[in-house]
Order: sequence, then structure tokens, then C-alpha cells
Amino acid sequence: MTRISTVGQNDFLLTDIFDIQKRIAEGTRQISSESKSSNYQGLALDVQALAAAKSIKSKSEQFLIAHRDLSRITDVQNIVLEGLSDIAKQLKIEMITASQPGGGVGFKTVIDNLYTDAVNLLNIKENGRFLFGGTRTDVAPVQSLLPANLEALGAGNHAQAFVNNSIRPTALIDDGLEITHGVIASEVATDLFNIFQDLMIAATASPGGFEKPLTDSEREFVISKFPEADIAFDTINLIQAQHGVAARLVEETAARHENEIMLVNKFISDIENINVAEAVSKLNNDQTALEASFRVFSQLNSLSLLRFI
Repeated sequence: MTRISTVGQNDFLLTDIFDIQKRIAEGTRQISSESKSSNYQGLALDVQALAAAKSIKSKSEQFLIAHRDLSRITDVQNIVLEGLSDIAKQLKIEMITASQPGGGVGFKTVIDNLYTDAVNLLNIKENGRFLFGGTRTDVAPVQSLLPANLEALGAGNHAQAFVNNSIRPTALIDDGLEITHGVIASEVATDLFNIFQDLMIAATASPGGFEKPLTDSEREFVISKFPEADIAFDTINLIQAQHGVAARLVEETAARHENEIMLVNKFISDIENINVAEAVSKLNNDQTALEASFRVFSQLNSLSLLRFI
């Protein structure tokens, strides 16, 4: 049976069918993966921009990891500073109460308990590291653990209770932005330990041991220490404020990195990812075109001269 269709027509239709099938296969892959291409070759015009965006994203993600660790440390340190401030405030209140006529019952016990609380706060650890020892993170910064240990150092030697170094750690929180952070135990608590030691020594010298109502001279002594108690309180609050500035800077740069990652992700998505709705519509059109091509191809191959004889 002789066919009317020519070889050229068949070749043209077959080429068109193969092209449509390729588009359908690629469209199916794009929809399933939601990406325009499985490699950089398919994104030739945007490769450099895409590589730069991914580099920025990677750097910001590394900064964020460091920020999370640093934020955790600064949060713990801030809690400790708040606790020390409360201790200094409570000590002043107890001193005022003890200096009143008939006051002072159990005063030494209160002093010892507040000192122990302060030591426990300053010797706190996070992830196995002491936070108030400067760069000396493997040793507790306060070695005079008991009130008797501090008193035994002798008047004026309260600074010997600390074994921290004075080197504050640094951290790179952004490109070209390195901050000094952390709190040194001796810097924040030397004044507080000074007033603790003075009161402990006076209590030992007192016949009543600061456990019974204070005598007039003992009350006058306690009153004379009010300014030193105020200095201890002010020192802690000043360092807490300075620490808050550094912590705030860490938070702000972390937020900036998070926003940067969000924007870069959108930029990368615009390059790599497809619009699924548009891709589905295009795939449906290609499938319709393929079906039409198959019908035309079939009709051409079924034509015969017998119909025209």
C-alpha cells in the first residue's frame, strides 16, 4: 500500500515528538524536585550569583552557630550578675536591720549564707567551663569556698580568694567585628568580698559573734560599713550594665545574620526553584501537544492512495 506522507514530514513530526517528550521529562523532574536544574550547567547564566549567595549563606550560618554558644554563655552570666546584685542588696538590708537597736540576732549566719551563695554563683560552669575565670576556664575562680577560708586570709587580703586571670575572652561576631565579652570574678566581686571579710572578722572578735543583739559599738561599726556596701552594689550593677551592652550587640548581629540568611535563601530559591503552578501548566500543555503530534503522525501514516481512486 503506497503512503501519501513523505519522509520529510515523518522526520519533522518525530523530531517534534522527541522534543516534547524531553520537555515533559524535564518538567516532571522539575515538579518533583521543585528545582530548575539538577546541576549548575542548567543555570549557566546565574552560576556566579548563585555561588556568591551560597557563600554568604554559609558564612552567616557559621556566625549563627557561634552566636548561639555565645548567647548561652552571656545569658548565664547575666543571671549570675543579677544574683550577685541581689546578694549585695540583701547584705545592705541585713546590715541596716542589724544596726537598729536590738538588731543583729543571727547576723553572722546571714553573712555566711550570703557569702556562700556568692561563691556558688561565681564558680558556676557552663558546658564544663568556669565562666568567671577569664580565659582560665578549667579552675574555679574562687578558691575560698567557705566563709572561714575568706576570713583566714586576713584583713585586706580578700583579693587572694580569687585565682582567675584578668584576660577577658574575645569573639568574632561579624566580618571585622570582634568583641571582648565575659565577666571576671575578681572584678565584679572584690568589693563585695571586702565587706564580707570585714564583717566576718568583726563577728569573730565580738563576744556575741554577731549572733546576739549587737552592742552600740558594734552597731556603729556596721553603720560605718554602709558606704562600702554601697560601693559593692554599684560595682556589680555597673559591670552588669557593661555586660548587657555586649550581650545586646551579640543579639543584634545574630538577628542581622538571620535576616541575611532569609534574604539569601529567597535569592537562591528564585534562581534554583521553579514556580510549581507554572510548571504544571506548562507540563499539561506539553502533554496536550504530544497527544496532538501522535494523532497527526498516526493520521499521516494511515493515509493511502486508495481513498482517492
